[in-house]
Amino acid sequence: MFELNGPIDRESAVLGCFLGGACGDELGSPVDFLTLEQIHRQYGPTGIHDFALAYGRRGAITSSTQMMLFTAEGIIDAFDKNPAASDEDIIRRVHLAYLRWLATQEDLDDILVPADQPKLLISTSELHQQRNPSFSSLQSLREARPLGGPVANTFSGPSPLVRTAPVSIVLTGDPMRAFAVAVALARLTHGHPSAYVPAGAFAMILAFILEGMALDPAIENTLDFLQTVEDHQETTNALIYSPWPDSDPKPRATWMGWGWTGAEALAIALHSVASSKSLEAAVIAAANHDGNSGATACLAGQLAGAMYGAETIPGRWGEGLELRTILENIATNAGKLVAS
Repeated sequence: MFELNGPIDRESAVLGCFLGGACGDELGSPVDFLTLEQIHRQYGPTGIHDFALAYGRRGAITSSTQMMLFTAEGIIDAFDKNPAASDEDIIRRVHLAYLRWLATQEDLDDILVPADQPKLLISTSELHQQRNPSFSSLQSLREARPLGGPVANTFSGPSPLVRTAPVSIVLTGDPMRAFAVAVALARLTHGHPSAYVPAGAFAMILAFILEGMALDPAIENTLDFLQTVEDHQETTNALIYSPWPDSDPKPRATWMGWGWTGAEALAIALHSVASSKSLEAAVIAAANHDGNSGATACLAGQLAGAMYGAETIPGRWGEGLELRTILENIATNAGKLVAS
């Protein structure tokens, strides 16, 4: 469905994943909740192509990128504590990272962070801002329960997917482990299979891509694995139908959903990447539809960034990225980790 000029080196792929996802987040978030007709009315017949004003600035990240950063910080922390970190170690440390993110969202600036927890993100003042945080994530993280324990709710939104890319980066060589860890991290806040199974599938696809696999076989291999997973059918359908080209004149969202569940967001993101030939085109396609444009464009940017590399991010987007230095720093540290 697309051709790449050659293999992408790991550093470029990892940085592209981080920055591409942030670009998608920033491009799509101003048109969240707008219909495609409303987007065209406001931004012209081809839709939104450049960062628009949101949260008092152009190029503002949202909770999607915030939580992706905290996921990465938690994983890095787990391997700093133990180079042979187990899945349980990763899940507990990421849970702690999510609690630090919760503190940034609820004006808990004086929260006591234990000495053995990293303080880079929680001490970054720009992250102490609410940028459309997921109600599901906030409510779930407020609940007192054992560290690393899953929630018992029916939240099915896509926020576990947009924060899961660091799992694939660190567990690139073990896609099945990436699937399992991503599912467990998703279940820290979201208890419905429409959220946690797609999170695992996205992590597996992205892990395959970071190994150098093309998108089509990455999807096919993930589909094969999904047949062994309970409650897989909705996610399987998202993977089966998402690569189809836009042959139907109806807007894409009418047959894929609107991106309000994890499975719908995954389908739209995969379709946008599979039917495009550049990172820019994929992100723009994923932002311009009826529905959850921020999440779908963020996912498309992460996938396309890993496929095409950081060098393919349009200059006009890269220059306007909020917290770019923090993103690059965390991406570099995560990219150095490859779990054995």
